[in-house]
Amino acid sequence: MDFQFLDDFKKLSVKCPPDNYKPKNMVVFRWVFEDIMNSKNFTPRYFLAPTSEWKKLNSITEEEVRDSKKCDMLALSFFDSEDGARKKLLFLLDIGLKVYDWFGTHLAMCNIVETDGVNDEPENDNYGHFNHHPKENYQYETRFKIISKL
Repeated sequence: MDFQFLDDFKKLSVKCPPDNYKPKNMVVFRWVFEDIMNSKNFTPRYFLAPTSEWKKLNSITEEEVRDSKKCDMLALSFFDSEDGARKKLLFLLDIGLKVYDWFGTHLAMCNIVETDGVNDEPENDNYGHFNHHPKENYQYETRFKIISKL
């Protein structure tokens, strides 16, 4: 499978995406901005992170740990349920993150299929967050449908 951001993967000292990531067929949820065509909606955090996040990340001296975190940042964040996505939003708001500015104002859903990319397993933490590395030339803005305002 040819992945989007392959050139960025090659700069890392770790295998990205990791070998334990697998293709899946499932309904997923993602925070997006109201205009589904907004370029931020399906751009990984790696390209949108504020300078303060990069300074913190680059201060990690162990290359493998730092590059593993960069690999995570090159993924798209998905949730395995609407409820989990909303719970995570509330948690992040409670700790003071500017979720609506950084991640979106609406919730969208899509049925991903095995040919879309590879995924890690949803976290077992009541949120069901997982990372998705999309295949080359993905066009999720045409497939995700906004289901509600956050």
